[in-house]
Amino acid sequence: MRGKLSICGLLVVFASHSFGEKLTMDEAIRLAKRNNGTLKAAELDIVASKARRTIAASSFFPVVTPTLTYTDSLRQNPGSTSVAFSQTSTQAGLTWRVLDAGVRDANLRAARDGVSAQEAQTQQTLRTIIFDVVVDFLETLRAQELEKVANSEQLRSEKVLDQTKTRVRVGDAARREILQAEADSLNAKVNAISAKNKTNTNTAFLKAIIGLQNNYAPLDLDLVTFVPSTDLPSGVAGAVELGLKSRPDLVARRKNVSSQSNSLRVTEIDAGLAWSLDFNYSRQFTPSESSNRNASFLLTYPLFDGGRSKAEVTGGRANLMASKAVLDQAEKDARSEIEATYLTYQQDQLRLSSAALALKAAQLNYQAADESQKLGAASLIDVITAQVSLVTAEANFIQASYDVQISQLKLRFVTGLPMPGEEGQ
Repeated sequence: MRGKLSICGLLVVFASHSFGEKLTMDEAIRLAKRNNGTLKAAELDIVASKARRTIAASSFFPVVTPTLTYTDSLRQNPGSTSVAFSQTSTQAGLTWRVLDAGVRDANLRAARDGVSAQEAQTQQTLRTIIFDVVVDFLETLRAQELEKVANSEQLRSEKVLDQTKTRVRVGDAARREILQAEADSLNAKVNAISAKNKTNTNTAFLKAIIGLQNNYAPLDLDLVTFVPSTDLPSGVAGAVELGLKSRPDLVARRKNVSSQSNSLRVTEIDAGLAWSLDFNYSRQFTPSESSNRNASFLLTYPLFDGGRSKAEVTGGRANLMASKAVLDQAEKDARSEIEATYLTYQQDQLRLSSAALALKAAQLNYQAADESQKLGAASLIDVITAQVSLVTAEANFIQASYDVQISQLKLRFVTGLPMPGEEGQ
């Protein structure tokens, strides 16, 4: 299959972001990552989630608070002596929750899962951006290649028109054949204009996603040989297993469910018998030395709160069950998406092989018809029919070439395999 795919000769896309400069796909991905606000927000969310984890972990450690107090006062009463007072005092205090009913541990576990979930979600955001960039590259290239086919069709139609006029002048063909050749030439011109418009539209989309909206220079995209991935899973079952295990969006959902479960544990503790053991120590250094320490054990139970505690537990459990249901459905959707993508990739491979054979046959057929018309052995209809077959074969080959590239990229995306430019983020 790899040998058949090598005929494609297309995949990695290059572009120029200003006149005379080449823009590689890696640079385009880098620009998109730098300019994309959604990715920036996701990266900042990781910073915030790590801060929450640090806050949760800090509850296990003692808090030491040094204090410096300076007092300067003056009291004046009518008919009496003024009293001035100035004093500096220094002290340090230590507070430490030694044990509790498990609230701190549950909060820390929830915060850790929150960090893991946010990191996975940010990775999914990055993968989505990369996927969109590469697909827009390929779609722009596809449009440019189809534009070339349309331009070639127009040139061939004009050539056929010239040949037909020559044959009519020498009396080798009926004059009405000129009308048919002219109509074919004008139709080809319309197709070329439409293809050019499609290229311009796709180019605008590509510029937008990589952050070049203010650049109006055309993009010059180069073709690089398509290299089939060697790390793709073999078989639908393997692809589904890999995707369910590795996809960052599913990992994020699982971690969020785990975080919610730990948060629910905190709510349940608060709604029942909660306890804590605290230790406090303080020492004053100036103006005189003294110290104080105490240990306190606190036991609480919400005997009556209007049903608030029970309602919070009920709501938390419902939210957790809802998240689990959403996760279950997301896994089902992922299974069907992976299966469909895998089968599409296989079909696109077969399409590409067939399209390559059809293109070679159409090229030979058109060459034969063209030479025959020059010699007067073929009619205009024969040439036009051969030309239509050639244009169809060229377009089918281009479509199959880019479809197999996009379906391979999508297969990597839906199974969680690394995307180009993803590593090192």
